[in-house]
Amino acid sequence: MIPHEKLHEETFKAAKREKTATLELLNFLLQVEDRRTFAVFGYDSMFTYVRDGLGYSGAQASERVAAMRHLRKVPEVVDGLKDGSQTLTSVAKLASHMRRENLDRKAATSLVLETANKTTEALEKYSLGIAQE
Repeated sequence: MIPHEKLHEETFKAAKREKTATLELLNFLLQVEDRRTFAVFGYDSMFTYVRDGLGYSGAQASERVAAMRHLRKVPEVVDGLKDGSQTLTSVAKLASHMRRENLDRKAATSLVLETANKTTEALEKYSLGIAQE
C-alpha cells in the first residue's frame, strides 16, 4: 500500500493528466469536424462519431461536442480549461446558453470571463438570467 502523501500526489497528477487529455480531445474533435473526418468513417454527425465511434454515452457526447464548438467560437475557453476556472460541463452549459442568446464573440468572451470558477448550479441560474454573485 502506498503512503497517503504519495497517493495524494499521484491523484493530483492523474487529475492534471485528465484535464490535459480533455483539452487534447477537444482540439482533435475540432479538426475532425473541420475536415469532416467523421463522414469519411461513415458517421452522419459529430454526435454519432463521439457517441458510437469513441464510445461515450449520449450525454457525454453532447457535452464534448458542445464544448468543442464553444472552443472554436471563444478560444479563451482553452485558458479556463487549462487553469481549472472552467470545466467541460461549464463550457458545454455556456455553449448552450450562448446558442440560445445568439451571442457574438465579444459577448461570449465576456460571459466566459464572468462565469469563471462558477459552480454548475450557479451557471444554470446565470443562464436563466439570475446571475449569482
